[in-house]
Amino acid sequence: MSFVRNALLAVALAVPAQISVAQENTGRFDSFEAYDSFVNEKISAKDIEAFITGMGGADRVAEGQLAALGNQFRQNFPDDFVGNTSFKKELGGGFVREGRAFWTAEDKLMMFVVNYLERDGTIKVLTFEMGADPKQILNQF
Repeated sequence: MSFVRNALLAVALAVPAQISVAQENTGRFDSFEAYDSFVNEKISAKDIEAFITGMGGADRVAEGQLAALGNQFRQNFPDDFVGNTSFKKELGGGFVREGRAFWTAEDKLMMFVVNYLERDGTIKVLTFEMGADPKQILNQF
């Protein structure tokens, strides 16, 4: 089961955050604090549909698939997340590579994000990926 869950999450939730014209404000945050708060709030609440949309990935998911991804996520992580942590690496030129982990009593969720710090101080999500296998995310560092 764990292998299947890891594979499904890795494939289903590897969503490049390319912004469409209709969603010009998604994937952008006024500050790192606003971005950090959004991620922690949406993941902790298991509101994956709002998370993917807010991170700028909804235009990369087929119509009707967003709700299915949310249901799959809640089935794979039925228990409340009891903790989280993040780590990041400045790449220069405003680019930041970030890793995040959320965990329940039995399971863990790993996330990889590349952000860009705009000149006006806003954060733009360039890409994000989620999975349950730490190696999948940690290999990005």
